[in-house]
Order: sequence, then C-alpha cells, then structure tokens
Amino acid sequence: MIKPIYLIPRGHEQVMSAFQDMELILLHIAMKDRKYLKHFRQCKNYKILDNSAYELRIALKGRDIMEYAEVMNVQEIVAPDAMLKSLKTKRMTESFIKENWEEIQKKKYKIMGVVHGHTKGAWMACFKWMNNNEQIDVIGISKEDIWWNTKNRKCVDKVMNRYNQICALRDKIKKPIHLFGATNIQDYFMDWPEYVRSMDSKTILKIISDKRGWDAKLTRNEVIRYINMAETINEFLKPRNISKK
Repeated sequence: MIKPIYLIPRGHEQVMSAFQDMELILLHIAMKDRKYLKHFRQCKNYKILDNSAYELRIALKGRDIMEYAEVMNVQEIVAPDAMLKSLKTKRMTESFIKENWEEIQKKKYKIMGVVHGHTKGAWMACFKWMNNNEQIDVIGISKEDIWWNTKNRKCVDKVMNRYNQICALRDKIKKPIHLFGATNIQDYFMDWPEYVRSMDSKTILKIISDKRGWDAKLTRNEVIRYINMAETINEFLKPRNISKK
C-alpha cells in the first residue's frame, strides 16, 4: 500500500509527523531554517533527504547532501539529478555515488535515483540504467516526465498518464518506486501497483492555503483543514479486509 508523505507547512513542523511514518526533507530549507533542521534532527520517522533540484531547478552539491544527511541522521538520500535530462542525470548520479560510496556504505544510506528524459526513449534508457544499478535502492519518478499515451508532455490528465507510465513498468521493475509530487488530489485514490512505495506532496498545502506557497502563514482553521484532509486520505489508504461469502 502506498505511503503518503505530507510535506510540512513552515512553522508547523510538529503537525504532520503524527500522520505518517516517512518524511521527505527539502535540503535547501534545512540549510537556511534552524527550526526545520532541528525538527528533522529529532524526528524518529524514516527520513529521505531530497536534493531540492525540483525547487531550485538545480541539485545542491554532493558535499552539502552528505553533510546534512549526517546531521539529520537520515536513512535515504536522493542523488543529484537534472530535470528532463537523461544523460546529465546519469552522470550526476554516478559521480555522486562514486565520490561518496565509502560513506554511503558506512552510514548504510539507501540511495534513490530519479529518472529523467526529454523523450520517452531517453526516459526509458535512464530508467533501465537505474533499475539495473546495484548501488541504487529506490527509483524516483517525477511528475514532470510523463510520456505514456500522450503526444503532449504537459497533458491535461497527468494523473492517468503517470499511472499508465508506472503500470507499464510492471514486468521490468526490480526496485520500489517513490513518486515525486502528487499531480492532483486524485493521485491518492489511484490503485497503484504494489511496487509503488511512497508519494510526497504539497497538494494539500496548496489547497488549504489557496496556493499562497510554501512559506504561507497558516491560520488555525487552515491547519485543522490540513489535518482533516490528511486523516481522510489515510483512512482511505488503510488496508481493508474484505470478507468472502
């Protein structure tokens, strides 16, 4: 069953950890926000350190990733990637792992590689390389690289197209998948294959804050709405025992 990761509204770092057992940490925020850093240093949930490539449009440096991974005692690291660029992503990921492999093994970090490609062919080549690379433990799939059943990457129905893209990997996938960013609230209610491990999202935050952004100062009622939406999604995602007559 897919695990939802609700990204924490700034200033409410304690709120969402009660609704999930996995966390996605945005490195660029941890580097500038001491309260955010302190929260995740103390957090006991499974922690994934993201390289902030999506937010900054360029991945932060490998030495910063490794430094903050140790500071916050994370279990998983997102290797550097380049949006929509297959060969560059492969080079960056390969270089990061090679340069830090001794420390990665010592700390027992899991490594997530993020698949990219400006065409379906390039995307599949990147996927195959990561899927067969023994040093990569988890495969991340962005909501930006959607190629299945559409001639237009910026298609209207990103939910179904990414779902089809994920399902097309059924006979190939060797590793758990993490989905970067829910494309829509519908993503939570899809019948994802068993190899889709987790999905992070700012979707709820955008809904309840009327798209004011990550640094929006939420009102008490907005925080309550955030919690209520998370509870509803979690209830839906609970495994169900269906009795057979």
